[in-house]
Amino acid sequence: MKIDHFNYFIFHFKTLKQMIVWSGLGFLSAVIVIVCTAIFNSVLTSVSYHTSIGLVVAAAINWWVGTNLNSGEGRLLKDEETGEMIRFKRNHTLFWIPMQWWSVAFLLLAVSLIFKHN
Repeated sequence: MKIDHFNYFIFHFKTLKQMIVWSGLGFLSAVIVIVCTAIFNSVLTSVSYHTSIGLVVAAAINWWVGTNLNSGEGRLLKDEETGEMIRFKRNHTLFWIPMQWWSVAFLLLAVSLIFKHN
């Protein structure tokens, strides 16, 4: 995505009335992919696969961040009425999908863009 296309995207994104659903820090998946692709599109303008490279880097970063955030044990509490143990754990999701699994979608998109260029 070139800079002129990026401005076009931002203009139309502001006019959309869409809803983004996340829990915890799940919104970081969108931030990571937008920032990585924007950086690689502006830095590697001479390379034809710059968007795909940005998506692969975003997938790696997102996988690492997502697995670290979602791997915590949480808190184990005992319900005094029933004696049942309940685990409370914060989930980091974007559209109800855990952060790290968005990396698979980023990689699939990168591969499809590579085949599109060929």
